[in-house]
Amino acid sequence: MAPEPGPGAGLTPDAGGPDPPGRGVRVLLLDSGVEAGHPDLGGWPVETLGLEGGTGSWRVLPEAPLDTFGHGTAIAALVRALAPGVRLTSLRILGQDLRAGTERVRFALRWGLDQGFEIVNCSFGSSARQDLGDFKQLVDRAFCRNAWIVAASSNLDPGLEEYPGAFPSVFTVTSADLDDPDALVRRPGELTEFAAHGANVRVAWREGGHRILTGSSFAAPRLTALLARLRSVRPGWNACEAKAWLYGRCR
Repeated sequence: MAPEPGPGAGLTPDAGGPDPPGRGVRVLLLDSGVEAGHPDLGGWPVETLGLEGGTGSWRVLPEAPLDTFGHGTAIAALVRALAPGVRLTSLRILGQDLRAGTERVRFALRWGLDQGFEIVNCSFGSSARQDLGDFKQLVDRAFCRNAWIVAASSNLDPGLEEYPGAFPSVFTVTSADLDDPDALVRRPGELTEFAAHGANVRVAWREGGHRILTGSSFAAPRLTALLARLRSVRPGWNACEAKAWLYGRCR
């Protein structure tokens, strides 16, 4: 039997109230950093961390609330708009070219799981098949610890095998041009199981700016926010139960 419906059918937050949607859920954003002073974040508290070092000596350290590219700020603002009650931590792993080595990504994901984050947003993917086994171990660890990983699909083809998205226990999403920006669409028979609005989205960007952009990166935080809202009222549900609820609300 599928779980009973959770919070509201839409992705938009509830109006007002003492308990903002997603309250208390710990969300980790692995991206290019967050410009916490951006007007779209409205003074929302964001813990900002950076990753330094190299093989065998990686270190997670506090850093200034800056974004090396703009991408992470866009993701953070979308999460904030839809689930303002979450406790967001930004771990900067992507550089000015919006890239990172897979060892760096795997360390950051492992660190996040060890720190007890409930949801990890990965608006990126790696096609390096030599790392398949390492990513599989991390995804299994997330499942066993009841941490939910949200991953963006390839913008070229949502069917391309990329990690961490190419595992059934990950919540993988692609971009769609939807009339209802709050809708979620199911893609049966695909590892990229979901589509959310990610076309021509006005997003926050570095230096207080905005851009109109398209991509699965901007669909992922919509799903992250929805899952945070669900997690805040169903904290004991695992990924399978959460997916069953999502299937029931997809159009």
